[in-house]
Amino acid sequence: ARMATYTSPVLRGGEPAVRISVPVAGQKEIYLYVLGAPEVVYAAADWADAKLIDDTGKETFISRITLLEGQLSKDCNLFSGVSGPIRIAGRKFERGIEMYPDGIGKVRVALDKPSARLEAWIGIDDWVGKHGAVRFIVTGPEGAAREDLWDLAARDFSEEAPRREMKW
Repeated sequence: ARMATYTSPVLRGGEPAVRISVPVAGQKEIYLYVLGAPEVVYAAADWADAKLIDDTGKETFISRITLLEGQLSKDCNLFSGVSGPIRIAGRKFERGIEMYPDGIGKVRVALDKPSARLEAWIGIDDWVGKHGAVRFIVTGPEGAAREDLWDLAARDFSEEAPRREMKW
């Protein structure tokens, strides 16, 4: 089943966490992206309390399952590496993942069992202060292929003028 892509508004450092609930029914894997908008430096993007929920309401935290692809920190921020909790606008979260859009801003998540939705609080981690501006994306395989295509185009057409001239 084709999945509708969720794209957040631009979230900036210091802003409160935003709660999302994204339908993922029928998917065997989903992809989480964080994209600098435009600032990638200091954009420590948190998916706090991120969990998959099945039709019965059973929750499975993303940080507790095997993630197939991507660079991230589980249940702590990347600044501390091992001990600092995820915090968004002063709110502490015990679980979640943190990603950087200037690294590999993509995580592929296998859904080993049927899930109805992904829920999370998204935002920029407090350790970067008011820096960073990021969009969060949740998508299926088709949407991931589109996102990855844009990455290749950006690499191959690094100057702004040729990018504007591309027509699809």
